[in-house]
Amino acid sequence: MQIDKPEIVAEVRAAFTACETAFVANDATTRDALFWDHPAVLRIGPGEVAEGKAAVSAFRRGRDIGYPRLTDIVITRYSDDFATAFCEYEWTGPKPRGKQSRTWLRTPAGSRNCAAHVGLAPVGRAP
Repeated sequence: MQIDKPEIVAEVRAAFTACETAFVANDATTRDALFWDHPAVLRIGPGEVAEGKAAVSAFRRGRDIGYPRLTDIVITRYSDDFATAFCEYEWTGPKPRGKQSRTWLRTPAGSRNCAAHVGLAPVGRAP
């Protein structure tokens, strides 16, 4: 198994970046298109769980609280069809910092986010 084939990582990074751009712009159409259209889609965050693409979309459409700046983005592609993205996030102002992870799956339509976890956590890498 070859991990992190450059062309595959680039594909996921492009989808990840497009998704981030859509989040920041509150572009629900693009954001929704980058989630896998399947009932198994899952988003877990502080105080909420959304199961299925429709529930994830409804959750995101129901909030307009801005979007944090992402740092330390690490994308790892494990096969031609599966990747993870991990990063830290920080808000401007007094909001808490945290970490998030996303799982990306290659579909006939391209790489799609199929699972996300957002958590408030200490920032920094483990030794």
